[in-house]
Amino acid sequence: MPKTIKEKTIGKHTYRMRTLGMLTAQDVILALARPLAAFLSGAASAPGGFNLEDEEALLLRAAQGLAPAIREMTRDELRFVTSAFAQVTELAVVDKLGTGMTRWVPLAGEYDEHFDGLADEWLQWLAWGVSLNKLFGSALERWEAFRAAQKSASRKESTGSPGASSQTPD
Repeated sequence: MPKTIKEKTIGKHTYRMRTLGMLTAQDVILALARPLAAFLSGAASAPGGFNLEDEEALLLRAAQGLAPAIREMTRDELRFVTSAFAQVTELAVVDKLGTGMTRWVPLAGEYDEHFDGLADEWLQWLAWGVSLNKLFGSALERWEAFRAAQKSASRKESTGSPGASSQTPD
């Protein structure tokens, strides 16, 4: 199956990333499994509900989850994951002095200097790599379904659920 290649602009930079090979993807999943579990646990324990309209509450939940996630990841694991994504990413560089043409350069050779002072952009790039490669896709989908079911159950409890003893059968 051919690899997927996508472009994304994050901040002032445009990246082009192709999907990881399966063996590398498996290693990335293993490196991210503990941190992801810690992140979800920390985010779930943050105060307040999952109001998707409340960006500030969502950021608080993400921040609550980030600290335990970082504690679960070793320096070597983080470097492995970022290196794996850097190896399959190119950075658009516009020739401003010459033709104005865009050329693509491997991010791996520019990684350290490129992300210097761009921690927010780096986190978005890393999250994009996980998303593009559909790592944890079904697990994240199940988490969303679980949250939706909790919301639904909570609403039914507060308004009366179908099938309650006060209702007549169809």
